[in-house]
Amino acid sequence: MLSIQQAYLDRTIDLKNQLKEAVVQEHQDVIDEKNELKDALQDAADKTINGLRDSLEKDRKLYESDKDEKELTILQMQLAAAQNSGGALSKIRDLQQKISDKQKDMYFTERENQIQDLEDIANK
Repeated sequence: MLSIQQAYLDRTIDLKNQLKEAVVQEHQDVIDEKNELKDALQDAADKTINGLRDSLEKDRKLYESDKDEKELTILQMQLAAAQNSGGALSKIRDLQQKISDKQKDMYFTERENQIQDLEDIANK
């Protein structure tokens, strides 16, 4: 009789341990699922933020390019006006130098942007 009771107790303990392990595993599965969801949401948020930053950077480059083009046009118009009105040679040379400097600056800015774009593509 004692042997039957011991076997019953052993079996009961074994079943309780199995039940406990099943509950613990179920909780762990829920935790893992929530962690995966959290990681997916974080990844989506990171991609959205990076997309917005990329878009802002492109907008900034367009704005700067447009601004540079307007400044160059103004300088060219000032030069044409100075040349047509017989302006001082020093003023004409100054405007020519400003135009040349602006064109160089725009050229190098464009090249830097191209290099940055290539680096961005390579990093993706």
